[in-house]
Amino acid sequence: MSVPPGMMNRKTGPVLINIALLTITGFWIFCGWLLVTCGPRKFFLMAAAWTLGYKTLWRLPSSDEKLTQAESELLQTIQSLGISFEKTTTTISNRRSINAVRFRKEGNPENKQILMCIHGLGAGLGVWVKNVPHLVDMYDIWCVDLLGFGLSSKDKFRGTTPEEAAKWWVSSLKEWHDANIPKGVKVDLLGHSLGGFVAASYAISHPSDIRQLLLAAPVGVISSKETIDRMSKTTRIALRIAFAIGLSRSRMVSLLGPFAHSVIQKVLVRRRRWYGFDEGPLSKYVSHLACAPVTGELPLRCLLHPRRGWVEPLAKQLSHLSTTSKVSIIVGKNDFTSSESLQSQISQYSSSIKTIIVDDVGHHMYATHPEEFTNIILSL
Repeated sequence: MSVPPGMMNRKTGPVLINIALLTITGFWIFCGWLLVTCGPRKFFLMAAAWTLGYKTLWRLPSSDEKLTQAESELLQTIQSLGISFEKTTTTISNRRSINAVRFRKEGNPENKQILMCIHGLGAGLGVWVKNVPHLVDMYDIWCVDLLGFGLSSKDKFRGTTPEEAAKWWVSSLKEWHDANIPKGVKVDLLGHSLGGFVAASYAISHPSDIRQLLLAAPVGVISSKETIDRMSKTTRIALRIAFAIGLSRSRMVSLLGPFAHSVIQKVLVRRRRWYGFDEGPLSKYVSHLACAPVTGELPLRCLLHPRRGWVEPLAKQLSHLSTTSKVSIIVGKNDFTSSESLQSQISQYSSSIKTIIVDDVGHHMYATHPEEFTNIILSL
């Protein structure tokens, strides 16, 4: 049965108008944020450059070479504490590679328990430097750049579903694990935010590799729909705008051009209490991470899509994992997700999953309160 042309227009017309309005609104909100953050002079220089079409000159002040240098400078601060590190690049399938670093305390035995650390969105292996000195006495520590982030391969994600996104990361980590971790050795797996989702997905897919699963402010433990429903109306509108116009963190950063590095460092300093990245090598490293090209945001969009995103809570599958491995979830009380809601939902699925709510800390507790965070891990 054919659809009359008039009916087609009545259905598609409002949708197109809404997308256009959301795009225009998002553009002006972003312009306002740029004006406040950069100041009038830099803002008008940016606007003039884009208006005149100087995109070829509007390059980001970062590259893999600069990120490598910033990472090396950051790792040197760890070495000065008597902690040795070994950088590795592991080749996996399809000519891809995973960047990682191994931390060991000089004089420690070779057979220490292994801890694998997986970072969150827009981060890299170096963000754990505040935690390494507190953990290295107990652990042989591996920190890994997820596929699509940091100095790992920027492989283009070609999937369309949340399940394909999870598999994209898990399969690459499994290849890295088998190449670097001795056969039969079970690891403690720590993941933050997006890294928490990846760590949980990995543990569910490969439970024989895991002794203990540690999730810090993870996404995906409860369904994305429930998380979105708890957001404020303003946040939900902003999310709709972002998905309607294909906006992402890296695209926003690219609009800043040569000013990106200085603007991001200014934001990190202003919001030090939220991010915990102090001025110095760590702040420089994080700002280069933000300016460097990434492809890991593409599968993330599949996970967080307001309508087609991750629906099945990982808590259900983690309840089965908790019968063979220890599972602990650490969440700050001031996190953007509801810690109380997460705790109550976890208890519905399993009483053996331990949930720790930390007062007066937010999403980046590993950086803002490193000693408190690592003390919790060591106590589990």
